[in-house]
This record gives sequence, structure tokens and C-alpha cells, in this order.
Amino acid sequence: MAFTSNTRPAPFGAITIHNLTSRLETAWAAIVDWNTQRKTRAQLCKLSDRELADIGLYRGALENPNFRT
Repeated sequence: MAFTSNTRPAPFGAITIHNLTSRLETAWAAIVDWNTQRKTRAQLCKLSDRELADIGLYRGALENPNFRT
């Protein structure tokens, strides 16, 4: 019984393409997340102080740069 390897090296450039694709996906996900937060914050800013209080928020929290929706 002979031992043979069943693995082959990746084609030239495949790892580079994979790394590039992974970085682009990460960047795209960050952009989508940022846009979702931007839209949510815009909608929340349209609410009155009373409406914000009803959902447990206050206007100062919306202006906080660390506020995440």
C-alpha cells in the first residue's frame, strides 16, 4: 500500500484573492453597519422628548458619539 498525498497547493494568487475578498467583505459590512446606525439615529432624532422617554431614551444619549442602536 503506497502513501499518496491527497492535498494540492493552492493555485497561484488564490490566497491573495481570498485575503482581498475578505477585506472587502469586512469593509462592506462596516459601511452597512454605519449606514444603518445613521438612519436609525435620524429617525430617533425626529421623535419628541416624550416619545423618546417612552422607549427609555433621552436626547442627550442620541448626541453621544458612543451611542449604538
